[in-house]
Amino acid sequence: MKSIQLVVLLSVILNMSAFSQAKIYVSVNSDDNNSGSLQAPYATIQKAVSQLTAGDTCIINRASINNRIRSVLNNRRD
Repeated sequence: MKSIQLVVLLSVILNMSAFSQAKIYVSVNSDDNNSGSLQAPYATIQKAVSQLTAGDTCIINRASINNRIRSVLNNRRD
């Protein structure tokens, strides 16, 4: 009976970890070699997206988006 309870408990723990969601952060004045945490965000959205898995959240600093939009507009050919 105890072995069955142990197996059930381990199954529940493993299933819970499969549904864990990560938050990945991006900030313009950062480095893609960072961990993507709030304290050490990635520098590019591309790096963050490459690390995402189903259920994760990517939090992008507003300055990162504004700088990227300006860069695209400045390099646009009409």
